Amino acid sequence: MNHRKLSSLLAASLCALLVYFVADCANDKLRSRELEGWKSVAKVETEQAKFWRNKEGQSRAQAKVAEANIKIIEQTYRAEIKGLREKLAIKPKNLNALTTITTTTTDTLVVTLRDTIFSDTTHARAFSYRDRWITMNGHFLRTEAFITYNVKDSITLATSYRRKNFFGKRQLYVDAISHNPNTTVTGIKSISVPQRRPGRLGIGPFVGYGLGAGPVVGVGVSYHLIRF
Repeated sequence: MNHRKLSSLLAASLCALLVYFVADCANDKLRSRELEGWKSVAKVETEQAKFWRNKEGQSRAQAKVAEANIKIIEQTYRAEIKGLREKLAIKPKNLNALTTITTTTTDTLVVTLRDTIFSDTTHARAFSYRDRWITMNGHFLRTEAFITYNVKDSITLATSYRRKNFFGKRQLYVDAISHNPNTTVTGIKSISVPQRRPGRLGIGPFVGYGLGAGPVVGVGVSYHLIRF
């Protein structure tokens, strides 16, 4: 076996080892991400959301966001994913984030009744009420009441990463606030499918020029210090 064949064989063996090394590293990262995903879901499902009212009387809510790949999300949140398909026509593979909120609105209204004549034989007592958040109109007959109402609300959602301390792990939270003072946020749940960022380690073909060896073509492993 001449020197050139031996060099080619060594180069091919080295490339095969590099490919195996990169693939093994990628599999380790994938398993690690999947484990972190299950931990994130378990943490969110076992810890209750926080609910309170701020000094302006607005209902607030805060909960941890479950971050996991779509495979874990589909297995854990079957009902939510089914609703996406049936009601919103969103395919799970296209899901980026999902937040569900439940609210109740309660208030006591004081209205003034006024006599209204619909015809010579039909008399009723009517009322109307309006403020920033609700509009209500109605009238009472002898045995029936007819009421038309419209309730408005405005809810702001925000997601942000936070740490318990400087060295703590980042945790994604979702915060909600209802601007209607008569509305109470009673439930909140949020899931997120992190977008996979390209790793720094890669393998691929390269073309170069070796000193004393002329042009060189081959396969190599690269590590990116900076990505643009």
